[in-house]
Amino acid sequence: MDDFLIDKRQVRMAFNRAANGYDTAAVLQREVCSRMLERLDYIKQKPASVLDVGSGTGWGTRQLAQRYPAAHLLALDMAISMLNVSRSRLSWWRKLSASYIAY
Repeated sequence: MDDFLIDKRQVRMAFNRAANGYDTAAVLQREVCSRMLERLDYIKQKPASVLDVGSGTGWGTRQLAQRYPAAHLLALDMAISMLNVSRSRLSWWRKLSASYIAY
């Protein structure tokens, strides 16, 4: 059974190392995120808060910020370097209302 355990510390370190160039290789992630964002068209309510779990470099977080400009954003990722890239790419006015948490 131990053959299938994932060492979260090693995963975190790998994502921290890959953060700066991650977006160039994240084709599948972006496709899945785009499809999930399309599903939000069916939901007419505007949330006061949005939680982006596994936010990575923030591509989806930025899409959510455009879709819900009045909402408080919370980006959550296990790799702090991913969150640092995300924070650097959000415009200054969104940084004031967005939170970033590494777990």
